[in-house]
Parts: sequence; structure tokens; C-alpha cells
Amino acid sequence: LAGSPCIDAGTAYFDLGGEVLIDLQPEDYFGSAPDMGYVELECTDGNTECCDGMLGDLSGDCQLNVLDIVSLVNLVLSDGYDELGDMNGDGELNVLDIVALVNMILGDGLSRGNPASKLIISHGNGTIEYESDGMIAGLQFIVSGEFEITEDFLPAGWKIDYNETTILLYSLDGSALENKLLFEYEGGLVIEESIAADWYGSDILVREVMLPKEFSLERAYPNPFNPVTTIQFGLPVDAAVNIIVYDLQGRIATELVSGMQTAGYYTLKWDASDQASGIYFVKMMTPEFTKTQKLMLVK
Repeated sequence: LAGSPCIDAGTAYFDLGGEVLIDLQPEDYFGSAPDMGYVELECTDGNTECCDGMLGDLSGDCQLNVLDIVSLVNLVLSDGYDELGDMNGDGELNVLDIVALVNMILGDGLSRGNPASKLIISHGNGTIEYESDGMIAGLQFIVSGEFEITEDFLPAGWKIDYNETTILLYSLDGSALENKLLFEYEGGLVIEESIAADWYGSDILVREVMLPKEFSLERAYPNPFNPVTTIQFGLPVDAAVNIIVYDLQGRIATELVSGMQTAGYYTLKWDASDQASGIYFVKMMTPEFTKTQKLMLVK
């Protein structure tokens, strides 16, 4: 930036070609900013103090690079705060700021995929899995319990950092998650809160699902019933499931479930309006589990 005066770094950014980008707003970090694959500010007088206060420059070297990402991750894990790391200006430091900083560094070289609007996190039995309707760039879990992460299933461009209360997973190169299984752990791990980020700054609805510890078919309620009863079952792992209702003569009255189901808890309702009063049996079958329960329809 030969001949350029020192500019208030709180409101100015510089691309590789030396072009001054004035007054970028937080939403500009997500896809609309020019290519800033390596953001650098040089002061003509050799004095780096003029770039003090540049948003994202946590290392204070007038550059935005992996050193700043490391510093920001450490702040998030230690529950610290530095306004230079608050990329979205919400007064908090979390995975949203980490992704925004990575996004800013990678610039137009980033393949952002589809935006995400919802995310399901399944946890329990030593595994953490996810499902999303878009490309996820980073995840943060606020957790409790004593645990140790034994293996992660992240792509090469992803990083995982954690302590006893916070787990961070984030992309450093823009790559997408390839496996719905994120990591395995030992011990007791409970997710208290989840934060998810994509490359667009989307507001992502996150839902946590605790996985059952074992297969189960719970007691139907009400029972006796007229004419609707509720049936609940649980799967600790993905499994092929058949749930069939038989009458007293062994004839099939209805088939409630047939096919592969993901791990989790389920609730079904059987409307027996077209059936005669009497005793019925609901049978749940998987390759590893079978259970039958008696029902009584009273009209």
C-alpha cells in the first residue's frame, strides 16, 4: 500500500492486490466479500501499530491466517473474549466466529455448498452423529460429564478441539463432512447445547436427540383402548424394523413399520376404528430384538 496512510483498521480491510475494502459488515463475511485468501496490511512507515485493532487479527501481526484461528479457538475453549475475534458482533465468541474468520481467509476459493436450515445431533452409546439439510462448516457442543474422545471421523481438512465443557469441530479448508458419524467417545457425555454454522451465516435450528441404550417396545397406552392407542419403541442403532399387529387368530390386522429406521425414539398411533373388539398382539422385530405385547380393543 505504497503512499497509503494508516486507516482505521476497525472499518477497513485489504485484499492481496492492495485494494482498500471499506466498512465491511458482518453479513459480507459470508459470500459477498472479494477474494481475500490472505489478508495483509503493510504500513508504509514500517510501523505496524496502524493495523492494531483489525478485526480477526488476534495474533497482532497485521495478517489474517491460521495463527488467528488458533487464537480464536483458544479463546472459545477458555470462555474468554476479545472484540477482535467477535466476527459477527454479537458479543460472544463461538464457532460462528471461527467459521466467519476461516471464510474471510479463504474468500472466493471456498466451495460453500448448500446453506443449512436445520440440524439433528444424535448422541449416546459412545457416538455422536449428525443429519443436516445443507453443508455444515462448524459445530460447537456445550457438554457435561466425564468423557474421552477416542476416534473422530472428520475429513482431512477438519479440526477437532475440546476440553471438559466444550467441543469444537470446524473446517479449515472448506471441505464438507463426509460421514454422518462425527466421533466416538468413552465415558458419560451429555450435550447441553449445540451451535452449528454453515458458510452463509444461516440461522440453523439444532435439535439434540439422546439415543436409547437398548432396543425397546414400551407398553401401549391407553390399554385397553377405543379406538386409538399409542405405541413407543427405541433403537440404539440403525436397524431394519417390522412392527405388526395380529389378531387372536394370528391374522395381520395392520403393519405399522416396515424397513430401515435410524437410531432414536419413536412414537406410533394405531387407529383400530375398522377392527372388531377383542385381543390383539403388537410384535416388534429387528435382526437383534423381538418383543410382543398384548392389546385389548374395547368398543
